Amino acid sequence: MRRRVAVPILAALVLAAGCGTGATPAQYFDPQGPGATGRVGDVVVTDAQLGDDGPDTALTVQATIVNEGRTPDRLTSVSSPTGGAARIVGDPALPPGGALVTGSAQPAAAADLPGPTPVGLTLGTPADPVRAGLTYPVDFTFAAAGTVRLQVPVADPDTPRAADTG
Repeated sequence: MRRRVAVPILAALVLAAGCGTGATPAQYFDPQGPGATGRVGDVVVTDAQLGDDGPDTALTVQATIVNEGRTPDRLTSVSSPTGGAARIVGDPALPPGGALVTGSAQPAAAADLPGPTPVGLTLGTPADPVRAGLTYPVDFTFAAAGTVRLQVPVADPDTPRAADTG
């Protein structure tokens, strides 16, 4: 009888101890969200998605990137076999506890972050059309943490595309 009572009490204490520990919001992001999530060193990339505005357009990269470490880092490059090297617009510095938000729409994962830095990331135009729901490899490289490759999904378009009559 004591064990049946002790286990739920112990579980409740462990959960309560985790609250207020100074954990960063990235530690609580849902890796099952709509985008890809990964970690390299102290850097977390979460809710990564590719935006596709149609044929013959560049791919945008939407993501939230958080430095959970105590030393600064920097996003140095983003690339994909599908769209080549990304053009980074803005300051990709990641101070300790700092965050970057990429893409035109603020990812849901960034909603609770205090003052993330907006950065634009645009890959080249893919040789073959990409399709919503499929994933494509994207490498995120950081000066200190290194490189993480994620299988990034293409986000559903905001508006339906015109039918291909070709």
